[in-house]
Amino acid sequence: MQGVVVWYDAERTQGIIQVIEEGIVQRFYLLRSKISRGPVDIKPGQVAHFPFAMPPRRPGLLPVAMCVEIEPTNITSGLDALAKGLEDGGAQ
Repeated sequence: MQGVVVWYDAERTQGIIQVIEEGIVQRFYLLRSKISRGPVDIKPGQVAHFPFAMPPRRPGLLPVAMCVEIEPTNITSGLDALAKGLEDGGAQ
């Protein structure tokens, strides 16, 4: 699965990954201990990949993303660069 980190608390070492597939929005709990590869500083907007999730322990909780790999660059940085390029007249 591929999603985006939408919230991360470095002190608590936990966060939320949002995945949108076929128009369906799903949220997964992100634990630092479940990150197998990624930058030291996790920030909202970073792309996260994970092969599976553990089901929630009880109703009302989120499933936990497992074996998470987080891209070091922030997706919003790329979107900002794209928007700036469009404002400047696009690629030449």
